[in-house]
Amino acid sequence: MSDKRVEALLDFSAQVLYEVLRRHLGFDKAFQSALHSPKAVATKHVPLRMLYKVSRSVVSDYY
Repeated sequence: MSDKRVEALLDFSAQVLYEVLRRHLGFDKAFQSALHSPKAVATKHVPLRMLYKVSRSVVSDYY
């Protein structure tokens, strides 16, 4: 996996975690919110299924 894809994946996962912690959203709502964010460049580099699985894992391990 290229550095650009890894960075995009980590940025997206951090955005989802931020939505969960700061806005008190459930994971699915936070994922949708991050997905529609103007900062969501990860969707261009990483498949949606991978975004979902990795961000779900990050949130569940942290929270």
